[in-house]
Amino acid sequence: MKINNSETMLSDVLTVEQTRQLLKISKATVYNLLKRNELERANIGYLIRRTLITRESAERLARSRKEVEDQSTDQAQARNTNLRRNASLPKR
Repeated sequence: MKINNSETMLSDVLTVEQTRQLLKISKATVYNLLKRNELERANIGYLIRRTLITRESAERLARSRKEVEDQSTDQAQARNTNLRRNASLPKR
């Protein structure tokens, strides 16, 4: 993503720290995600030497992690329900 105007820049990119807080992960993990291309690096000219992440890619990753978390929660609740049902059945 190439960004030219400063208004867009502020709303469309996140620092490593902001990304870390959004995703609730460590800085090292943010850099690993960038390395694996799971987060998109924002390129803002050649003079700025700060790592910036596109907000869109960070939010996309946050949504996908939330979906996985929700599915895991649903599966755990289903297992607990089945365990309770099985516990209440008479033994033969």
